[in-house]
Amino acid sequence: MAEPALREQLSSYIARRVSSHAEAAVELYEQCSKNEWRNTSKNRTLLDTSEKLSKLSNKLPHKPFSEQAQKISSLLKLGQIEECPSHKAQEGMKEAISLIEEQLKIEVELLLEPNTTQIKQVLLAVSSSKNEALQSAILGDIPILSFSMENVNAGTCTIIDVDFKGKGKGVSLAKRILQANPHSKVIFFSDNKMSFETKLNAIRAGGHFFIDENLTSKSLKEALNTAFHIDIDPKTRILALDDSPSQLKHLENVLGNAGFMCTAISQPELLLDAIETNQPDLLLLDVILPKCTGVELARLVRQHTQWRNIPIIFLSAEEDPNVHLNSQELSTTPFLTKPTDQSKLVNAIKQQLSDKQSHAK
Repeated sequence: MAEPALREQLSSYIARRVSSHAEAAVELYEQCSKNEWRNTSKNRTLLDTSEKLSKLSNKLPHKPFSEQAQKISSLLKLGQIEECPSHKAQEGMKEAISLIEEQLKIEVELLLEPNTTQIKQVLLAVSSSKNEALQSAILGDIPILSFSMENVNAGTCTIIDVDFKGKGKGVSLAKRILQANPHSKVIFFSDNKMSFETKLNAIRAGGHFFIDENLTSKSLKEALNTAFHIDIDPKTRILALDDSPSQLKHLENVLGNAGFMCTAISQPELLLDAIETNQPDLLLLDVILPKCTGVELARLVRQHTQWRNIPIIFLSAEEDPNVHLNSQELSTTPFLTKPTDQSKLVNAIKQQLSDKQSHAK
């Protein structure tokens, strides 16, 4: 992983290149329009510049000019490059250029803004289901809390759904947060792809980053790392499922002492959501559970392509040899019988993780 200072330099370099291409696109458009699109060479240069601008914009988290640059290149390609674009195409490009000019003003402010705030806590202004799922996410030593205006301070980063408590209301919430606490930070998230206008409004409201994908502990960590040039590198993540609270507490203590980060759940129906949210490196599954077995759950997990290779270790007091046999097709680790010897459990986990890394090479 790149050092934070190097990532900051690289991000700043790309941002400046993007702004430079955006300025060139505006200037070329004005020249083409002034010449009534008779200069074929200029028209072609505008097309090339727009396509480069789109590609470069996609390298930045908020993709500032991507949609508008794509619009310009698409409109130029509608006809022959040697011909004057239609009136409708010219109007479309004029609108796109206007939005690029507006965004350029914002980009200049972003380039000038220092990013030195230390993130001490993350607040979630998202749906109750996302909130509940992310409460156990792992962000190093940074705590994750439900949003409350009273909890916002200079070391706070608030993750806001753009449609939190109503369409577009997340943007209004961000404005209130930053007016009351100008040194706090805001990252926007949406379950749906954000439109250019939504992103523009979010930037104007003071947003520092967009999460344009499913909100998980992994995507949240990457957003914080990129937006604030920090380096959250959580410990190996273990997700444990057992219907016994005392057993879960025991596992948390054992794994925590061994240097792992353990997320514990007791309800089988929460497993898939917990995997998606926490992106664990390994699963510990009890075999005898309410409503189903751990082996059945493991088969369910294996049906998802993205989780097909996640290591699984089965734990249970069950001595039935058939259960042991069924578990072997889903895990390379021998069935571990409870109460499990601590060193044996830790060694089994390390072996599974080592095997996974070897297969990945």
